[in-house]
Amino acid sequence: MSPEKLQNISDENLVNKDHNNTKKGLEKSAVEDFLKWYNTKNNTKLSIIKVGDRPDIILSNGIGVEVAHIFPNDKCAKVILTPTQKGASYTNSDFIYEFNRVITKKCKKIPTYNYDGNIFLLIRVGINFFTQEDFQRIRSKIKIANNCCFKIYVSFCNMNVNKWCDVIKLR
Repeated sequence: MSPEKLQNISDENLVNKDHNNTKKGLEKSAVEDFLKWYNTKNNTKLSIIKVGDRPDIILSNGIGVEVAHIFPNDKCAKVILTPTQKGASYTNSDFIYEFNRVITKKCKKIPTYNYDGNIFLLIRVGINFFTQEDFQRIRSKIKIANNCCFKIYVSFCNMNVNKWCDVIKLR
C-alpha cells in the first residue's frame, strides 16, 4: 500500500476517533446536566459510573441512559456544545418530524441492547429558539409507540440562565 493511501486511512481513523470523542462528550454533558435536574427533583444523588455504548451512560443505580440530540442541521450536530442561532429556521413541523424519527429509531434500537436494567432515553434539544414552552404546544403531535419500554426525558436550554436546566418527562 502506498504511503499516500496509508496516510488517508490514518487520517480517516483520526476523524472517526475525534467524532466518537465529541459524541461521547456531548452524551456525557447531556447526562450531567440532566442529573442536576433529576437529583434535585427526586432527592437522589445519582452519578455517572460508566460512559459506554449501548446504553451510552450507566448511572450509579444501574439505570442506563441512551442519549439523542436534535440539532438544527448536521453541521451543528458535529461540533455543538451549546444551542445555536441557526435554530431560528427550524420550524415546528421540522421539530415534530425529527423528534418522532428519533423516538421511533430508539424504540427499535434500545431493546436490542440486551441491557439487564432499566433505560432512560434523554433527548436534548440543541435549538435555542425552541423552548420547553414551544414543546408543550406541539407535544400532542409527538408519537410514542405503545410498546416503547423506557422512560423518555426531553432537555432544553433555558436561555435566561444559559443552562440545560429545563426538563420534561415525556413518558
